Amino acid sequence: MKKIVVFILFTMNLALGQSVTLQPGTNGFVAIPIVNSLNTCSVAEKGNIKYLSSDNQFYTCNGSIWSILGTIALPFQSSAPTFTGYDGGTFKITNNNPTGEGIAINATFTGIDGFALRAMATNTNPTSVSGAIYATNASTNSYGYGVSGSHSGGGIGVEGYSSSGKGGSFSSNTGIAGYFSSNSGHALVTGSGKVGIGLNPLAKLHVGGAEAEKLRLENTTSLASNVSNELYFKTGDYFTGGIKTIGTGSGTARMSLFTYASGDSGGLLERMSISDNGYVGISNSSPNAPLQFSNSLRNRKLVIYEAVNNDHQYIGIGLNSGIFRYQIDGTSSNHVFYAAASSFTSNELMRIAGTGNVGIGNSNPTASLHVARGTGGDGTAAFSGTTHASHFNYSTSEHTFIRGGKDGANVYINDLGTLGNVAVGNGTPTEKLHVFGNLRVSGTICNTSGAITACSDVRYKKNFSKIENPLSKVLAINGLHYDWRIDEFKENNFSKSRQIGFIAQELEETFPEMVFTDEKGYKSVDYAKLTPVLVEAMKEQQKMIEELRKANGDLKNIHEKLESRLDKIESILNK
Repeated sequence: MKKIVVFILFTMNLALGQSVTLQPGTNGFVAIPIVNSLNTCSVAEKGNIKYLSSDNQFYTCNGSIWSILGTIALPFQSSAPTFTGYDGGTFKITNNNPTGEGIAINATFTGIDGFALRAMATNTNPTSVSGAIYATNASTNSYGYGVSGSHSGGGIGVEGYSSSGKGGSFSSNTGIAGYFSSNSGHALVTGSGKVGIGLNPLAKLHVGGAEAEKLRLENTTSLASNVSNELYFKTGDYFTGGIKTIGTGSGTARMSLFTYASGDSGGLLERMSISDNGYVGISNSSPNAPLQFSNSLRNRKLVIYEAVNNDHQYIGIGLNSGIFRYQIDGTSSNHVFYAAASSFTSNELMRIAGTGNVGIGNSNPTASLHVARGTGGDGTAAFSGTTHASHFNYSTSEHTFIRGGKDGANVYINDLGTLGNVAVGNGTPTEKLHVFGNLRVSGTICNTSGAITACSDVRYKKNFSKIENPLSKVLAINGLHYDWRIDEFKENNFSKSRQIGFIAQELEETFPEMVFTDEKGYKSVDYAKLTPVLVEAMKEQQKMIEELRKANGDLKNIHEKLESRLDKIESILNK
């Protein structure tokens, strides 16, 4: 016997006030059998309904005979009776089975064209809620549906359309208002191909609204299970990127960015990670600092500016084995360190030029180390010892000072005996201290061994001439005792001892070659130059002595001759 599952709108011509009870089948469906003939009606069949196909009539059993229940016309067209609320209607089937599975209406349609269930509300101006189909489900758990529709082909399970209102409207007090599922087609799509949540969409998916939280990806599994939330991007057949959160608990959770062209999402590589404490790792999934790179060695670790795409012509930071690189893109570029002077300007502190010259307080270093003059009390450079510092300074008066940092401290140059010589002036030193030029000493030169000499090799000299009248010139100068004006010239460190020497201005009149005048007009005497003058004066004096000695000898001979003659005269006279 065939059964038809009634899931179409129909009417039964019942007398007003007549009621009919439909018995559910064992599978929960209300089934009306289709028969070719009717047998004797039994008491067990009382209340059953059968459809006789030969006369297109519904029959009901009263316990003894089958009687015509009414006629049916397909498709059905009729006026609906007046009703209040949602409890009335042309046809109503209710399933009040409190347990197990039950369906109020279930219909199967196998025709080419048609509808298993179709309803239309023709009121064009309703004053209250108007629905072509209205379904509710009183289930309080998560296994009930108000309306459920499915389609086995490529069609539409449930379709909603409105020319001006809402194509579909969903509402729920506590559960899920709308649920969309599709094995192969679109779960939800608008007519323009764009989906908007909270606004009219301008993109394939456009989420808006006043709420701060717009999108949430939530995995309800415990974090200790190391589960993740994942969002992937795919172009053609390849996954090209993804965002993923993963972790086993507080302090280990992280969000990571993945890239790489891969045929499956598992082939993407983790490129950047943000840990639970806010640390960021670049190619490092476990950063231990606010920003941490991988431990790989690369000339280009961080690029701020790239002149050419290679490992050298860039400005940034690199890392080689045992080397931390500060890289600039060429010899015309500079490493410069600044400090803010105000909100409008910065002061340059130090510059390392691309040529290798270093400038401290100097933006154009022309030497390997070019330091601007210091302005503090410690001078241009200070070199700290245990408790004191030695200083180097270039003063505002353009003088250069090198001094020890402690009273009585010595300044040593080439203090090891195996080292070379020291030159003052431009030349090649041949002694431990070799001064090319004049040397002025305010104090005593103490020679503990050896001799203090001056260059005198004939090979150094030319244009020789005799010193004229050396004795008279020596007689013209005066050697004097004197004391230094210590209080007036403290910078010269004059001795407090009684001195002996010449007056430079007086000596200059006779021997200008012995007197030197400095840039301030003060005069000094080269006492060593007096030595050859004194030698020549002594020679001149010795010549005079020799001449006097010769003259004295002559006088003595004359005297002796006179005495001899006198003796002879005296002897003659005495005879």
